[in-house]
Amino acid sequence: MSDANERRHHWDSYCRFLGETLGPSFRTRYDIWHEKYQTYAQYGVVFGGFSAERAELLQDALTDCSPEPVSPESVAAQFEGTPLTDAVVADVNRGTVFYRPSARAHWWMAEIADEIAEQVAAFIGSPWRILSTRAWQLSGQSGDLGANEWHVDGLPESIAKLMIFPHAVGTEKGTTEFQFADGQTLAIESAGPTWALFKSSELMHRGVRPSEGTTRYVAELTIIPSPRFDLSPVFAGSNARHPLEPWFRSATYRY
Repeated sequence: MSDANERRHHWDSYCRFLGETLGPSFRTRYDIWHEKYQTYAQYGVVFGGFSAERAELLQDALTDCSPEPVSPESVAAQFEGTPLTDAVVADVNRGTVFYRPSARAHWWMAEIADEIAEQVAAFIGSPWRILSTRAWQLSGQSGDLGANEWHVDGLPESIAKLMIFPHAVGTEKGTTEFQFADGQTLAIESAGPTWALFKSSELMHRGVRPSEGTTRYVAELTIIPSPRFDLSPVFAGSNARHPLEPWFRSATYRY
């Protein structure tokens, strides 16, 4: 068995373990949100809001972060990256600033994650932990490839994406759009700070760049169900997808 296939086998085994362990242990804890759990299970995407004050502080922290453009090399040794051609790298970085999140930016990501932790747990049916984080700023000049084209992520099945938008989102301000199995599409529209939880490896989605003269900030948390909450953000590179092995512990990791 190749290293890649063996790692995928580890993830498949871990996902089965989560299903067997968390189902009977935690579903009853979240029974009061049973309708929410069913909504996410059926549609694969849900939205919510969070504190405008924390959103402003996160956005302010991101603007002070150092850029780290996407490249095939921008991924830590313990993480899986996305294979990228030179053309894709050039397009993905055009008009988009990818950040190396500072300690202050991670602090506010963690504060927002803590604020919405129980809401997210209600939808996935258990506590959860953060596997990796990324952040970027889009403009009207952002490219058409990468996250801005229709795609699914191809991650292990239990992994989901939690997007944090520290401002209003929509077709003019920039947003994320989803396509369901019946061909219908749904774009996030909100008047204030918004989070979106979705099954990124099952649901077709794409980023929608903002109109000219507008910028859109995004913090992306890659998460997985867990027996307990672990909301410590970890940055493993602007091209990092997820840890190579499911037993990776983010709280002890530094890139």
